[in-house]
Amino acid sequence: MAVKSSAPQTIKRYLKYALYRYRDSDNSEVAYYFAQLAFLLMCVCGDTLAKWRGVFREYDASDYRDSKQQPESAQMTYEQAIAHCKKSVKMIAKDGIDTLLADEHEAFDEADVLEYPLYQQRWMTLRDYPVLYMIYEAADEALAIRTTRLMWQKILLYADMLDAPLEHPAAHLADAYRACLKYFIILNTIGVLRAYKNDLAVLRDVCTAVSLVADLLANDEVVNWREISAICDQCAAAFRYSDDVALYRDYLKTLRATYQRAVNVYFDDTYQGEAPRCPG
Repeated sequence: MAVKSSAPQTIKRYLKYALYRYRDSDNSEVAYYFAQLAFLLMCVCGDTLAKWRGVFREYDASDYRDSKQQPESAQMTYEQAIAHCKKSVKMIAKDGIDTLLADEHEAFDEADVLEYPLYQQRWMTLRDYPVLYMIYEAADEALAIRTTRLMWQKILLYADMLDAPLEHPAAHLADAYRACLKYFIILNTIGVLRAYKNDLAVLRDVCTAVSLVADLLANDEVVNWREISAICDQCAAAFRYSDDVALYRDYLKTLRATYQRAVNVYFDDTYQGEAPRCPG
């Protein structure tokens, strides 16, 4: 499917700066937020991987796997890693997200089965294998904290791109799929605003990034990005300067619920209770 939009150099430069800024800091979650944003924008805009390699390279510089990987760990081929992801994702889809949310031990086991072999692949970087790497990161996120519906939805949705051309993972994405990725941007942003409400620098950088997204997608028919940008600015200002932030906390909670419902509707409409389309 042809996509008219393409991310301009302005937002790529900013995301490259943000990843450089946070890659070696204690705020690894913030670096992950900007890496996700770069990946999602590449897909939403239908860009080729070549146009984003310079941005993704900054995130790779913060990859600490090398110091923890076992030197004798088995290295898969790219094709074997794809097959591993498909097999794991098929198991996740078979059990269903509701089952995984109800059983933390089962959720941990399935995330670990998916994540650990990918963790050991020294060749797998965001710069060169973005879809594989973001599946790995989503599984790692599921291991690190209590799992959420959004984490599993990311894994299942990203897996739908595994059969796309490596250099152009977003080449055949349908409009509804792109809409779901846009909802991910908002949900990720709300999460980082809530988590870093007391960090002035993070709030400023996140709001700047969302403003650039709003400029890029101003005419979008799916999300009112100007409104989302304004809401982020208002909430960030409240968190910085106000002693009473309950109203804004509730506002973000309502916004998150709204877009999580939109993602759930996409899953219901697209998959209809069946396993996501993940051949193999």
